[in-house]
Amino acid sequence: MYLTSESNTFSQPVLQKIKASIARKKQRRAVKARTKKLFSQILDAPIRNEGTHCIHQIDPQNAGDQYAGPYHYFSSLQEKTSILQYLVPDSDQQNEFVNAITKSSLIVGGGGLFNRPAFQEVISLIESLSQKGKKIVIWGAGHNVATHKQRLPSNYNISFETISLVGTRDYSMPGEYVPCVSCLHPLLDRPYAAKQELGVVFHKRTMQKPEITKKLEGIPSLSNAATIEEIIPFIGESDALITDSYHAMYWGLLLAKKVTVIPNSSKFFDFHVKPLFSDFDHCVEHSSKAGFTTGLLEECRELNKHFYQKAMNIMSS
Repeated sequence: MYLTSESNTFSQPVLQKIKASIARKKQRRAVKARTKKLFSQILDAPIRNEGTHCIHQIDPQNAGDQYAGPYHYFSSLQEKTSILQYLVPDSDQQNEFVNAITKSSLIVGGGGLFNRPAFQEVISLIESLSQKGKKIVIWGAGHNVATHKQRLPSNYNISFETISLVGTRDYSMPGEYVPCVSCLHPLLDRPYAAKQELGVVFHKRTMQKPEITKKLEGIPSLSNAATIEEIIPFIGESDALITDSYHAMYWGLLLAKKVTVIPNSSKFFDFHVKPLFSDFDHCVEHSSKAGFTTGLLEECRELNKHFYQKAMNIMSS
């Protein structure tokens, strides 16, 4: 099967796969070596706390992650860097990351940054910097373990012992409870008239799976890769919502919608108000049983405004 009929050599398709696999391994080794060098540069530098820099997952193709940074809502917090910017194969952006992390006090969050392999290296870096005396505030970050079951991690993959101030979006976990700061977005203040009984917000990865999206054919839908200017009004104009996006769930609950969630991560299970949990086969049927809660928007905003004051007190001390 793997050899040509005329010779003892690999067939061309198999040979191409082998070459591609070797190239990927080579690239991973190069990224690992570069990351080690950059992180060593950061850890070997003198600890400085000059100004405040926000770092989180800045992703223009994920509206929730994009707007989970406090700098969107507080004028005194304008410096920002993507938490994975060190992986970009551009030396200028790598140096920008190093300079930002080295020079400033750090606000880390929001988003599902903990217990997620993609962020493990940089979370360990943040913990090491806090142990060396850098001022670090965790703001609205949370756990993000891939799972469909209602099971929470027993702990975070970071010690908070030396972190200056900790506020997580996870109600049952260590640290002060601080829901995602995107609750301060002004689009949530607008009045919305219902135009549809049910709406669906798919995670962008789910949109690539027609075997799933076909199950909800005929129901108005969009992706969390849409802009926030599209997503929040869409939710506002729906009587009820089905979603597998964390921030669509969050914004739906803030707008007092009946929210049904198809979970894919532990992050869905630790908001202090629970949506209805289901799966893609039964979510439409189950959505009629979902309830709603009023007053969440004001509650989450107050928690974030209070936390801002505490963070600024620490950063200015």
